[in-house]
Amino acid sequence: MKKYILSLVIILGIAFDGQAVLAVDATISVSPSSATKTAGSPFLVNVQADPAGNKVCVIRGSLALGNLTCQSISVASGLMAQKAPTCANPSFTIGIPKCATSALDLFSVSVKGTEAGQASLAFSGVKAISISGNNAVDVLMTSQNGTYTISAAPTQKPVQPKIEEPATTETTEQPAIQQAEKTTQVVENIIPKEAGAASLATTMGNFFSKPITIIIAIIILILLAMWSFGGFLKKKKI
Repeated sequence: MKKYILSLVIILGIAFDGQAVLAVDATISVSPSSATKTAGSPFLVNVQADPAGNKVCVIRGSLALGNLTCQSISVASGLMAQKAPTCANPSFTIGIPKCATSALDLFSVSVKGTEAGQASLAFSGVKAISISGNNAVDVLMTSQNGTYTISAAPTQKPVQPKIEEPATTETTEQPAIQQAEKTTQVVENIIPKEAGAASLATTMGNFFSKPITIIIAIIILILLAMWSFGGFLKKKKI
């Protein structure tokens, strides 16, 4: 009987030991784990934990960025960040209320590629902790880093300055202005002559329009005629 009991204990021990060997490690990873991005263009990376059936209550560790510039870090809602990661100090200690046995988001990181080439987001010092009663128990956790290809930003072609052509109205207005100037000069030359002639004609017309002026003119003509006739007679006597 004792032999049977001992055999049963050994079998159960082997079974439990087999379950311990077959247990899957918890993992911490990033999504997307790989991508091609343009240098200088921000993109978002989510940090996720998968307890893989293990009871995980606390996760701690630190981020390491290679050829990436951190823009901001946001812890997922519903978690208790005993030490929230920041761009200046990306170490973290995050508590999970009531613990977790299935995958969940921990936080998101906004990054951008520094320059063309390979980039990475890696974990260091990662540790998962389970709570059993009043005791903290370590849970084996592996990390899966992210690798990214950063392409060079497209170069912008220099903008050529536009050369403004003179408006067509200027070319058409210039001859018109020159023609107007010539016309003005001709008018200025003609008007005084025509004005003088018109003034003389007006004066003569006004002179002969009065009766007294006509009589005076006739007397003058008679005197001129008599003077001419007297001169003629003198010449004849001589």
